[in-house]
Amino acid sequence: MADRAPVNAEAARVVAAEETARNQRMLLRLYGVVIDGTRYRACGKPDCGRVVRGSSGHCCGPCADAAQHAHEIDEHSPGCDERWQEREPLVARALTEGSW
Repeated sequence: MADRAPVNAEAARVVAAEETARNQRMLLRLYGVVIDGTRYRACGKPDCGRVVRGSSGHCCGPCADAAQHAHEIDEHSPGCDERWQEREPLVARALTEGSW
């Protein structure tokens, strides 16, 4: 019989990582984060996962349209991916440090 310990340990690690990510998304939805003195919050499209400045509703036009009409998007608008690539590590650091 094969040893299942490595498989069980990996499964536990995956479950813990998914739970952490879920908790971080919830914190973003509830409180947002502060990065360099500016408050950011989650995009208004629930399954997006990107952040926007506190006064914005959505990260891009396709997300705003999809949220209003309840459909999926094919891709974010030009520039949205680049903004997210800049902000994602800052958001991760802010969540780790508890900057909300």
